[in-house]
Amino acid sequence: MAGTLPLPATLQSRTAARVSAKTLSIPWYIWCNILAVACSVVGGVWDISWHESVGRDTFWTPAHLLIQLCGILAGFGCGYLILSTTFRKDAPLRAHSVSVWGFRGPLGAFICAWGAVGMITSAPSTTGGTTPTAST
Repeated sequence: MAGTLPLPATLQSRTAARVSAKTLSIPWYIWCNILAVACSVVGGVWDISWHESVGRDTFWTPAHLLIQLCGILAGFGCGYLILSTTFRKDAPLRAHSVSVWGFRGPLGAFICAWGAVGMITSAPSTTGGTTPTAST
């Protein structure tokens, strides 16, 4: 264009580096799901050792809360991925997604989201035990 000024070379390289860094960065929902997996592993091992040493317990133990945090984090991450793929017409995963009940997203995100919903909704009913008391 005749009426524009070219950018200096240093500014062009900084702009290109910023664009490159943005395209290579890992999205937040991936970090959210990585944290969910870590919560699941730590909470699961902790819960098993807790049950072996203490026995049946209530829902409000730290291990159970960590496992539930896994479901919440995975639900948020996968839910965002499904909703953004469904409602953004320029979503990068739209061409490689499946459609379930009118929603579009990666198949793994649907499986993970349903697992998270199932785990969160069934947890209070499966831990119906009482806090163990010391026998005299």
